[in-house]
Amino acid sequence: MIEHVDDPKALAIEICRVSRNYFLQMPHGGFPLETHSFIPIPFYGFLPWEWLRRFACKLFGARFEYLQSVRYLSEVELRCLFPEATIYYEAVLGLKKSFYVYYVDMD
Repeated sequence: MIEHVDDPKALAIEICRVSRNYFLQMPHGGFPLETHSFIPIPFYGFLPWEWLRRFACKLFGARFEYLQSVRYLSEVELRCLFPEATIYYEAVLGLKKSFYVYYVDMD
């Protein structure tokens, strides 16, 4: 859900402040399927023009405004936001599909 907030840094600070343990999952923005639509849109993130992205949304029945509001974070950004966490990724056909960010307080 962190890709849906306006200020991921503020959310990360709050998660670390109130949680002894946490788990986050975030899709990888470079995965060739946009998974925030009812039907995954192939290569949506690689379409160079807005009009083409709008057309793809119409074709696949997705809301363009919603997909435009998604803010993917890179692995580097996730490591900066959650420096103590362990970060793994889920791979599909050798491509990073999702990041898993978790921290377990052993004290």
